[in-house]
Amino acid sequence: MPTRPENPIDTYLRGMPPEKRAVLEALRERIRTLVPGAEETISYGIPAFRVEGKVVIGFRANRNDYAIYPFSGGAAERFPEELRGRTVTSGSIHFTPDMPIPDDLLRRLVAWRLQANREAAGR
Repeated sequence: MPTRPENPIDTYLRGMPPEKRAVLEALRERIRTLVPGAEETISYGIPAFRVEGKVVIGFRANRNDYAIYPFSGGAAERFPEELRGRTVTSGSIHFTPDMPIPDDLLRRLVAWRLQANREAAGR
């Protein structure tokens, strides 16, 4: 019987130091509840969740913090109040265990990306 390929996010997380892995595992579980059934993959070298062939959101551990990647440059403009005081680049939103991404913001980011992907697909 052929063995099932390992989930690529599991492989990525296994290479993390335990303290970083714990933070990312918790974030992964939060995202899983928001996009049940999403394909877990690696996109642009980072763990990501794909729905209907389109990446919705990803995450990564950095040297001094963590980041989520909404795979869109518009998060800062879309959520200016919610992101105030955070490091935000054109493609990432940074956080620390002391200043995590609030559940409501994560939910809204995922919903925004799902909607944008549907619109891009003409649905």
